[in-house]
Amino acid sequence: MLGLLGSGDEPTIKSASICCAIVASVEIPTGVAPNFLQGMEKHACDPASDYFARFAAMQTLGNLSDFLSDRNYKLDQHSVNSILHSTTTNITAENVPITKIAISALFRTLPFTKPNFHVDAERN
Repeated sequence: MLGLLGSGDEPTIKSASICCAIVASVEIPTGVAPNFLQGMEKHACDPASDYFARFAAMQTLGNLSDFLSDRNYKLDQHSVNSILHSTTTNITAENVPITKIAISALFRTLPFTKPNFHVDAERN
């Protein structure tokens, strides 16, 4: 499934990201996939990543956020920060298509990252 995220075909990436996010939403809270978020953050934030890598990472993080929220799973603060960093880093004026994807992903993270915005140090 992870390999399909790099297919370069948006419909395939969307489908693969849903599948990856479903599996990750079960594995991450139990510690089975410790490097998954790190990998998604790398692809989302690395300036050398192409459009499709960033698209796939943010799409997957948005889907993951939906599934985590639906199941009321809680992540550790580092994981929550990683997801927020991945999305907010891509909200820039330089790349409008990536910014649109990042805003959508950020919106989808808000239900379970909302507590971060009540803490000044986390919000700023």
